[in-house]
Amino acid sequence: MTAVNSTAVDAQIYPFTTAALSNATAGEAGRSGPYWRGPVGLKGAFTHSPFDEHAALSQQYPAATDGEQVRVRHNGTLYHVAVTQSV
Repeated sequence: MTAVNSTAVDAQIYPFTTAALSNATAGEAGRSGPYWRGPVGLKGAFTHSPFDEHAALSQQYPAATDGEQVRVRHNGTLYHVAVTQSV
């Protein structure tokens, strides 16, 4: 089973993913902070979202992609990274 090595996931490029991994290894829920849409409910042209990170990981590591999830190995543990949305 192929997985992205978490050392390849730069915190400056993937802040939501690295925050979720950090929280998961600290014994908390493996979630990042929330992403808030702009004032009219749309993503701004120059904003970064967890959806962007997920798409980038899926494109860069297609063998680690499993449906809507990307497998990431962090400190010897395999995580399934996905974006969830609540209204």
